[in-house]
Amino acid sequence: MVKFLVKSVLLISLLFLLAWGIRTALDLPYAWVTDRMHVRSHELFTHPNKYNTVFIGSSKTFRGIKPWVFDDYVNANSSKKLTSINFGLGGATIGRIYGMCDDLIESEEVKPKYIFFELRSLQTSWREKSFKKNLHTKRAVLWTKDWNALLFSWRSLWGMTDEEYTFWKKVRYTRYFFQKFIQNKLNIGMVKDMIARKWTPPNEEELGNRGFEATENGTEKGLERQRKKFMKEPKKAVKNARDKSIIYFSDQTPNKNWDTNQGFVSELIKLAERAEERNIKIYYVLYPMLKPGDYINLKPTYAALPNRFKINITNGQKYPEFYKVENCWDDTHANTKGATLLSKAIAEAFVKKTSKTK
Repeated sequence: MVKFLVKSVLLISLLFLLAWGIRTALDLPYAWVTDRMHVRSHELFTHPNKYNTVFIGSSKTFRGIKPWVFDDYVNANSSKKLTSINFGLGGATIGRIYGMCDDLIESEEVKPKYIFFELRSLQTSWREKSFKKNLHTKRAVLWTKDWNALLFSWRSLWGMTDEEYTFWKKVRYTRYFFQKFIQNKLNIGMVKDMIARKWTPPNEEELGNRGFEATENGTEKGLERQRKKFMKEPKKAVKNARDKSIIYFSDQTPNKNWDTNQGFVSELIKLAERAEERNIKIYYVLYPMLKPGDYINLKPTYAALPNRFKINITNGQKYPEFYKVENCWDDTHANTKGATLLSKAIAEAFVKKTSKTK
């Protein structure tokens, strides 16, 4: 029995060592899986001194943030001199956004001064149907790359109090996250694609304009479906979104004992504090036109975050322009005009938070 255990431990150790050797030899960037992320990683890591500000998030980010608009406003209205890049990834869950941010913080090559982190809800990120569908995709496996990511997923999961997330569902999801962690560490199902990616030059067309891609130019079928659905009753959609933003995020929203996911909040704070130790500042940004359930889902989290780590562009009273049909592509994405307004609004909020305007 002892010999069997010793041999098992040696075999497992050898597998992990071999997997580590393959990853080290190939030396791929963290976000190598898709063309869009590969070319952004290549741009950022081959020009480590070119960009000092990074926007990370979902398609709301890569189709909603124009880096040059943000830079122009900040550089003209403060003493800071920023050059930013859009590192958004379509369909990114909160875990993938965490993984991208964690990779930037831990990097020895890239040292951004500022990271703008799109705050997404756990409920949207871990919906049963999409979670199981994407369980073993390379994108899903990629972000569970270390103990930081694994602990983030577990603590955030077990901090959820929604009735839908029963004890046994949490047990099942805990196992899923651990499976993905092991898949990542052993390169399971990824070696062939890793080798192919190593010898495939980045597709420069996927970079867009410093990472930004206009929603109108998107070719994804999902975008077109969302657009058609939105255009059936666009005024109703923006009104409903604005009403919810005011209920939960206006200055008049009453303070109350929100049912807060303490595990999620503490992990976000730990990430920001770990970044501060490396002289990197993280801002968790709440975008406008959230998914309908995310206003109430994100309110407790946002309320519990320290003020120095957060920026709110959601409030429809303060930012009514984002709840106008002419600035929206669909019920969650800005169009090109809306992206210009959003980029400037975040820049204004950033300048106000960090320095006196000229």
